[in-house]
Amino acid sequence: MLIRYLASASLLLHYEQVHSLIFGSQIILLKRLNEVRSVGRTFAYVEAHFVALQQVETAFQDWDWTRYVEFLKWKKLVIESDGSLFITPMGGEYLSWIATMGRAEDRPL
Repeated sequence: MLIRYLASASLLLHYEQVHSLIFGSQIILLKRLNEVRSVGRTFAYVEAHFVALQQVETAFQDWDWTRYVEFLKWKKLVIESDGSLFITPMGGEYLSWIATMGRAEDRPL
């Protein structure tokens, strides 16, 4: 029983840490990936998402889309395979956690 509580607490801590660092636009991307969980989104789609963001947010002018996605990969929310980006089960659970906990999705950038 104690191991189960420890695992749950570790997962909640992970989600809290992710949420303190993630950009709102990355949450939007996670939602788009979640819509097509089994087939993912092509790199071209992800790049187009990022280019549209760059036109609105000047903070990303010196970034490329791979740098933008790196945080999501590092936190195990997405994986890439065969030229596409896929949400992971952890990424899907993070989106559920946001909804369950009533966390803001309209975070900066």
